[in-house]
This record gives sequence, structure tokens and C-alpha cells, in this order.
Amino acid sequence: MSAAGRLLATLALCGLPLLGGTAASADPSSLYEAIDVDQQVPALYVVMVDVSGSMARDNLYGRVKDAVTAFVGALDPADQVYVFAFDQTARPCGSGPLPAERRDEILRCLPPPPPTGADTNLGQALYEAVGVLEKSAEPVAALVLISDGEHDPADGSRYPRTGIATDPDWSDLEDRAAALTKVTAYAMELRASNGATTLGYVFPHPQILEAGSPELIRPLLDRPKADARAAKARLLLVPDLAKGASVQWPAGEPRLDYAAGRAEVNLTVTSEVGHLPVQLEDLRLESTGLPVKADGLPERLDLAACRDQPCPLRLRLSWAAPPGSPPPGGTLRLTGRVTSPFEAELREIDVPLDSPLTSAPVRFTVTAPAPESRAPAIAVAMVATLLLLGAALAAALWLRRNPALRGSLSASIVINDEGGTKDTGVAQLSGRRHRLALNLPGKGTVHLAQGWYVITYSPDGSELRTDTGRCPPGGSVIVNGVLFRHRLAEHDKERSGDSGLGVDEPVQSGQF
Repeated sequence: MSAAGRLLATLALCGLPLLGGTAASADPSSLYEAIDVDQQVPALYVVMVDVSGSMARDNLYGRVKDAVTAFVGALDPADQVYVFAFDQTARPCGSGPLPAERRDEILRCLPPPPPTGADTNLGQALYEAVGVLEKSAEPVAALVLISDGEHDPADGSRYPRTGIATDPDWSDLEDRAAALTKVTAYAMELRASNGATTLGYVFPHPQILEAGSPELIRPLLDRPKADARAAKARLLLVPDLAKGASVQWPAGEPRLDYAAGRAEVNLTVTSEVGHLPVQLEDLRLESTGLPVKADGLPERLDLAACRDQPCPLRLRLSWAAPPGSPPPGGTLRLTGRVTSPFEAELREIDVPLDSPLTSAPVRFTVTAPAPESRAPAIAVAMVATLLLLGAALAAALWLRRNPALRGSLSASIVINDEGGTKDTGVAQLSGRRHRLALNLPGKGTVHLAQGWYVITYSPDGSELRTDTGRCPPGGSVIVNGVLFRHRLAEHDKERSGDSGLGVDEPVQSGQF
């Protein structure tokens, strides 16, 4: 698995399936500034400059010296630089590498033009450079050879011009260079130089900077610097690819109350990514067993903000709860895409985010109220039915005992013992209990009971003088000195064959 894949796998195992995007080639300078790459990772540059007499032609050496001066001046102050001037020997500018900000000391071994050296001893220059690189503690290093010729030492040199492949000193130098895995070697070929061939005996596959014209010297020197900065960034970012972010769910399995239809769950996201500028987008919740939706997820979560302390996420969960038995449980999974505002720049330096993976689900359980027994409901229904039946029966009995009044009732006050009366009024009867008015003093009522018209009357309205009499339908009765006569309604007359007078003699009150 690639380094990018390891980071994304770590994120996925913590609950985040990841998808990367595509990006075009881009200048990574903004990325370097964002991660402060030069301050975080210093580099060592070892520059070997040919100062033999051939470099004087067409002021080639003067152009090289100007380009090297500009190159050193453009480095980060934290970078270390060691410059060698070589011809028949190699002369370092100082006793060891110096910070780039001390440019004058770094370049003091470069003589003013024109150079006057007699020979070109690349072997001796490489011997000095390997010794410096072996002692270096910088994690990124670049070796730059600038020459217009080939290895051409004086007679008796430790590193002869011929037989390089079998010479023990050359072989020893090659073995020592093979252990310098952090070093990238460059050969700037000026004119028809084949210095890269000699350099390749010691550092296999050097990068060749072909300066077909002097104007290319300065821009070509930007290549080692750009490569070194990319290497610095990879040193910072690639370790992050093996790290990740974790999602902490509540302790134990989340419990969802099925009947409630909603719940809140508090999560936290913690990032272990140190420098890689990544963020989570398109966060969403996936579920099985119960279709759960989630509100409260941010559109974007910067993992850098979750590095020093966890980022809280409050999810508002909701689900439909139709009638019936709920599922016993299911799984929840937080998903999203790992992206970066520097995706194009990361690809440019070979740190892509391109591994789609899936995450491990988190189980939840569903709780529901116990099903209610039907027995109480049946009992309630039976009681209600019995009550309704009882009420209906009571109503029927009451209606039977209290039938509706029919016909009319007249009243006459008895004024002497011979039966003389004085009429006071006539009233049409209705309802089941009729209040007596009839222009009588006091108060009274009339209702039907067992076929009789029961008349209750008090001449002064008091309970003490209240008396009751029963009048047959179509008949009469005297109550408290008042003669009450009842007349049947027309259809009642036809049914009974009565003339409407009923009995001839009135019934006296108390004669029951």
C-alpha cells in the first residue's frame, strides 16, 4: 500500500471512508508556506565549482559565480551550504557548512575571474564532498557539480583518469556514496562537458542540468533548490500518511428510543495528523437496520483544528416510527471525503490523496415500550357496554313510568258546598311534568303515573298545604278546593270512544 493509502486506511478504520480528488499540476510554493517547510526541515547544499583555466573562456566562470551567488542568496537562512572551488585540488570555503545567510563567508573561496587553474580533478572534489555529506545531520542534501570539462587530473593523482571502474580508490568512494541515501546529485554540464559521466561512477543516475547557453545557468540552479524543498515537504508530510483521525462515539452502543423518533448523539473527532493540510468534506451518516437521518454535520471539518483537542460533533438523529415491531438494532457509520486545499500541490510533489476506502460501522440498539395487554382494554369496553345498556334500560323504564302528557287541563275554584265553581283557566298539556299556572294562587304540577294524571297543588305554595290527587284520563279531581278537569286530545278520543268528559263525578283528593 502507498503512503497515502496508509493514512487514508487509518482514517477509514476510525470510522471515515475516504475519497480523494484529482488535481492539475501546480506551483507548490503556497503549500511550502502553509506548512513552513524551510523552517521545519533544513537542507544541506554542497556545491563544487570548476575554477580551471578553461572556465575563463567567454567569461563562463563569471556567469557561474554570479549564478551561485544568487542561488545561495535565495536559500532559506536555516539551510546549510558548503562550496568547493576545485581545479587540481579542492579548496573548501571554510571549515564546514555554514547557514545560507552567511553568504559572503560561503563564497570566499571562489576566486575573482578569470580562473587560472591548470587541471580538473573531479575525483578529489568528490572525495571532499562525500566527507562533508557523511557528517551532515540534515535530512535532505543536494550535491551540485558545475564544470565545463571532464575529469583531467595531474599525473600521480589518487583518482586516475582511466580505469575508474576497477580502481580501488574510486570503488571506495562509490561505496561511501551509496550509503548517502538522502543525497540527490546534480551535474551542470557547460559546453561539451561530460562531468556527469564521472559523477555517475560515484553517485549513480545523477540529475543532468544541461546549460546549452550561459543564460540557463542561473535558472537551472533553481532545480536543486526546488527538488530539495519538495524532499523537505515529503519528509514532513509522508509520516502523516501513516497517521489519521479517530471518531469517538458515546460509551457503549447508542440506544435509540423507537417511539420517540429522534435522539441526540455527541461525537468527537481527534486528528493525529501533524502537518498534512487535510479536511473532511461531505460528512454524512449511513445506517442499517433503521433508516436514521442526521442533522448537525458540518459542511467541512479542518483536521488541523482537531489536533490539539477533539472537535465535538452533535448529531440530531431522526427516524420514522410506523406502528409495528421495531428492528432490534443496526449500525451507524460516519462517512466523508478527505480533501485538501492543496491537492494539486500535493500531487506535484508525489503526496497524493487517492485511496477510496470504507469504514468500520458502529452498532446501535433500538428500545421500544413493552406491548400493552389487551385485557384491560377489553374489560373497559365491556364495562362501557354494560353502562350503556343500563343507561338505556333506565331511560326506557323512566319513559315508561313518566309518559308524555296529552290533552288539556282546566281549573275551577269550588266556591260553595252545592258544587258551585269559578273557572280560572285552561292549559294544553305537554312534556312529562307540567307546571300549573291556570291563574291559580300558589303552585302545582301535573304528571302521568300508572295511567293517572297526578296533580300536586298548594294554594299558598308551601309544603305544609301541599296536597295531591289523581285524575283519570278525561276525568276530574278536586285538590285543595280546586276542581281540575282533563280533556283528551282528539286522536285519544277516537281511540277510546269517549266524549271527552270521562267520569261524571270528580274524584276528591285523598280518594285513591
